[in-house]
Amino acid sequence: MNRSDDVTIAIVSYNSFQAISSCLSELIDSRSFPVIIIDNASSDDTAERLEQRFPDSTLVKSPCNLGYGRAANLAMASCTTKYLFLINPDLKATTAEVKQLLLTFKQQNEKVALLAPAVEEKAHTKQGLVEQDWVIGAAMMFNMDAMKPVGGFDDKIFLFSEETDLCMRIQKAGLKILLDTDVYIEHLYRQSSTPNPKTEALKDWHQAWSFCYFHHKHHSDHGKYNPYRRAIRYFIKYVLATDQAKKNRYKYRLKGTLSFLLQRPAILHSGSPYTP
Repeated sequence: MNRSDDVTIAIVSYNSFQAISSCLSELIDSRSFPVIIIDNASSDDTAERLEQRFPDSTLVKSPCNLGYGRAANLAMASCTTKYLFLINPDLKATTAEVKQLLLTFKQQNEKVALLAPAVEEKAHTKQGLVEQDWVIGAAMMFNMDAMKPVGGFDDKIFLFSEETDLCMRIQKAGLKILLDTDVYIEHLYRQSSTPNPKTEALKDWHQAWSFCYFHHKHHSDHGKYNPYRRAIRYFIKYVLATDQAKKNRYKYRLKGTLSFLLQRPAILHSGSPYTP
């Protein structure tokens, strides 16, 4: 099969061998596009298994867990094609769907920096291209030439709000974001890595920190987005929660919010994320 020189597939992995092999084997095995996999210092044998299973892909092994946005930036820096399709490991993307998106993107002018498929059934309205303020970060195809004045994801964010921040910066640069409602790619939410209590605590802390950081950065940290109000809200929910899983969630979201208020960074000097 002829290999496309127009788009590179980029996948960010953390303990994601099972998800990638289940969801993306057809796409990768087709050898229709160059594939870059950024392994975020998986704690299992994901990197080795990916290397063996997909030998034609470029596997970049990060020495530490960079999070989604910073790992995606590595893929962007390595990309030599005009377009880059950034996808989650648990996205059931096929070769045909990528080709359809690419064909649509090629028909747009250079003001379109980002094109995304529907990854939720409710967005699969079959109304063609719809201009958006932001799109879900599970599947984002970028025009790398148009993205030059914007840059990549904010490297102060480990997880969460990174795609919202990038979409806002795209718009501030006078560029467009389109959702292709004709293309639906199923997203198996929360299956990109194996869940465990430590991972959930990490996610809850960073979800809260990143939320506060995003609204502070874009001067929208007032009203219900005020970090002090959110800290009080999480404290009350933590005290009142009877379910242990919810109690843990509110505890770590409270800690993430308080850490932001105390001006503690999400990324340590070593490059690793803060771990609660």
